[in-house]
Amino acid sequence: MEQQATSLLKQYGLRVTTIRHKVVELFLASGSTALSNADIEQHFERLDRTTLYRTLRTLEQKGIIHQVVDNSGTTKYATSREHRSKQEMYANHVHFHCVKCEKTICLEKTPLPPVNPPSGFNVDEKHLLLTGTCSICAE
Repeated sequence: MEQQATSLLKQYGLRVTTIRHKVVELFLASGSTALSNADIEQHFERLDRTTLYRTLRTLEQKGIIHQVVDNSGTTKYATSREHRSKQEMYANHVHFHCVKCEKTICLEKTPLPPVNPPSGFNVDEKHLLLTGTCSICAE
């Protein structure tokens, strides 16, 4: 996972810093589960929150991670195994939020349905959130 994080940062033209490296490793280890700032912070002994914010913003701008809208009131981020551009991330999959365990995951194989906005409307982002109980909590 360590080499994969380094390779990914270099692939996107980013300097490999300690925080970037560790944050990317966390996202790679999380699979398709979204992480909040608090989820990330618990993996650091000491962490400057401003540096974390800037790191997340940089990773999002490069398309390595994307923001997940899950109605929890907490900003969460997730990564795609394919590491596509920000526009492709939003346009190509659905998110699922479990009401029991509070996890939010990307359903990358579930595409968003086509949307035809009224004439004159320009869509910048599309979000579709499914809520319910995940397979682990349903057992």
